[in-house]
Amino acid sequence: MSDFGQYPAARTVRFDRLLPGPIERVWDHLTRPELLAGWLAGGVLEGRPGGQVALTFGNEHGLSGEVVTWEPPRRLAYIWREADAESLVNFDLTPEAAGQVRLVLTHMRLPAGEAASFGAGWHSHLDILARVLAEGEPIDFEAHMAVYHQLRPDYDVRAAD
Repeated sequence: MSDFGQYPAARTVRFDRLLPGPIERVWDHLTRPELLAGWLAGGVLEGRPGGQVALTFGNEHGLSGEVVTWEPPRRLAYIWREADAESLVNFDLTPEAAGQVRLVLTHMRLPAGEAASFGAGWHSHLDILARVLAEGEPIDFEAHMAVYHQLRPDYDVRAAD
């Protein structure tokens, strides 16, 4: 298994990661706003189909949307709306051996020309999530951006294939 995202279809990136469990703890980090802020972005995520999603990344930009799928603690999907673009992000969780949890993140209908950016972004955020789950270390936005910029050239190549 590689930490790098794969591009199984046009305008789609998929990550398959093993994370420290248990599954309920990983679910909480995907859905509870105070924990979501520690690895992805601060804001609102209402836990129900049709619930509001409004996240802000650092002081720069944000997204709005709504929850499409809410199946605790296994499946979450929501609309990701930024500017004039709308995409769909899915999180699927499966318990694995030794207390680990398999997270499959699939982000579909990415804005044209943005697949590499989303790939590098999710990669760096998932690295932070793994650290938070293992060590309790919260997000350092400047460090995240440094990792993003380091990964971006590789994702430019991967997304173009």
